[in-house]
Amino acid sequence: MKLFFAVVFLFLGFKVSAEESAWVHESELSIVSSGGNTKSDTFSAKQKTSYTLHDSKVTAAASYLQGKSSQTDKTSGVSTEVKNLRWDASLRYDYAFNEKFGAFFGHGAESDSDAGYVQRDNTDLGGQYTVIKSDEQSLITEAGLRYTKTYDGTLNDYATYGRLYAEYVRHFTKTINFKLWAEHLPNLKESQNYLSNAEASVSVILTSTFSLKTAYLAKYHNRQVSTAVVEDKRLETLLTTALVAAF
Repeated sequence: MKLFFAVVFLFLGFKVSAEESAWVHESELSIVSSGGNTKSDTFSAKQKTSYTLHDSKVTAAASYLQGKSSQTDKTSGVSTEVKNLRWDASLRYDYAFNEKFGAFFGHGAESDSDAGYVQRDNTDLGGQYTVIKSDEQSLITEAGLRYTKTYDGTLNDYATYGRLYAEYVRHFTKTINFKLWAEHLPNLKESQNYLSNAEASVSVILTSTFSLKTAYLAKYHNRQVSTAVVEDKRLETLLTTALVAAF
């Protein structure tokens, strides 16, 4: 695993060579601070770098979010603090057979203290189909499998999921675009356990390099926690406004 992360961050930090047009970089940064009865500070950063050569494409991505909130009881004067840490890193290879069909393989790791796990390793394999591709809009779909290993701080849990994914992008004007992606992962062994994720975002281009992006992310995890008909339903949402640099 250490070798994997070393490869990811080495790839992210690799300088653009003579084949500059084959490289695409996108960086996001968001800082939010609020005061009052409840004080909160949130910092998030994302980096995505891809390299395309003929029909092959390699993409490395990483994100980091750290949140801290504190609230003071008016009666006792006691202040309580809650911290949240979320990160992920991934490396993915895509191959295009033609303009419509392609295949991909990827591996990544993520951590989310609010979701109840220390680390989750994901390995993806599947195919891609481009439904629409034009200057105004695009729609791609993916179908495949995901194998996961989840460590909750005590034990490792292994699972195999199906994976259905769709991504739609619409360019309203030269400076405003909308993006929506959704992902559903049914557990192939335990039907009660499944994951659903979706994000909608609007970007406004400020200059040839910078843009302002507002995104709303929802992550839902449904799982059975006992032999009885008892389910643990977790819904996490995140609203961010970030400065994006693309070059």
